[in-house]
Amino acid sequence: MADEIDKTIAPSDAEWEYLTSAILKQKCILVLGPKAAVDPRNPSKPVLPVQLAQHLAELLKRSNALPQTKEDAAIDLSRIPIENLTLIAQYYKREFKARQYSPRRYVEQLDPLPYVAKKFYESVEYKTTSLHENLACLDFRICLCVTHDRMMANALHAAGKKPIEAWYSLKERQTINADEFTTQSPLVYHLLGRASDRDSMVLTQDDMMDLVIGLTSRETSLEDKLLNPLRDEDTVFLFVGFGFSSTYS
Repeated sequence: MADEIDKTIAPSDAEWEYLTSAILKQKCILVLGPKAAVDPRNPSKPVLPVQLAQHLAELLKRSNALPQTKEDAAIDLSRIPIENLTLIAQYYKREFKARQYSPRRYVEQLDPLPYVAKKFYESVEYKTTSLHENLACLDFRICLCVTHDRMMANALHAAGKKPIEAWYSLKERQTINADEFTTQSPLVYHLLGRASDRDSMVLTQDDMMDLVIGLTSRETSLEDKLLNPLRDEDTVFLFVGFGFSSTYS
């Protein structure tokens, strides 16, 4: 991985020192992106969001082919980037609704998208990776996760810490059950929902749009106890697992 990084954009010594200082001062917020969701069962496999996208695509392929009509063209899965979870999930959601309510589609029924995603993540519900374990050793008070897994919380538990888990949900406002976050009781906040709460998961392009609208709404926006550290001008953010191809991050 390190060999693939362009040396011209690698952090300088001064930047590393600035980051280290922010962590020591407990002014650094860890943000985990989709590429940090390494498969704890087999790290050589694609990251979990990509595996979920592949799983959804396979479910669509295995079901009976849809008829080609002028009103509703059949999906050409070969033209969809397989790593784009939000796009695959959007097609899956469309197909689920079409097959459920349209009497002219005599094809195999699909399970609801949140149910499929929840079942997918159940096998890694209590697992973690060496990446998360190494990050758990650092003194972060807040970790924002842009994934649905619990691997960061599991790593913190393994490190002897007591993480406070919370997640965003458009369906029902969630409350963070803590007044302050410490390095021994850090907040692990799932911005796209958590797999164990299937109704909270942000998966499709429609969900992403609802999330953006929700975050700007006074009724459904983030709590001040989380927003205040995010707005602090002294706060430094460490992004792990993001990239230019992460279209849903």
